[in-house]
Amino acid sequence: MLEVMPERCVTIAKKELLYLGPVGLACWVCGLIFIDRKKKKAAMDIMEHVAQIMRQEDVSEHWGNCTIRILPKIETQGLGLEKAIALAESTRKLMQNTFYEISEELCVEKEMRK
Repeated sequence: MLEVMPERCVTIAKKELLYLGPVGLACWVCGLIFIDRKKKKAAMDIMEHVAQIMRQEDVSEHWGNCTIRILPKIETQGLGLEKAIALAESTRKLMQNTFYEISEELCVEKEMRK
């Protein structure tokens, strides 16, 4: 996971993944941030805390805003194990494409300010 995600990208996962044995352990070791979607206030607090940390770590290099894009919910109910690999790949591509899209938008904005 660490090699797959681009730099400056934070991965957030639903808390239930933490309890999937070796998969959950691997996610935890890789630094995924787990949120409980049933506790919306707590989930929002965790995301705000992460955003604050990201701003603090980045404050010496960049001043400005933190761009966050919430992707659409991915339905997994009734999804069989055989489709898990395809789902993981399509989700990774969606996240990666969104990251590149946001990065490009920020670069264009930066160029326009010059």
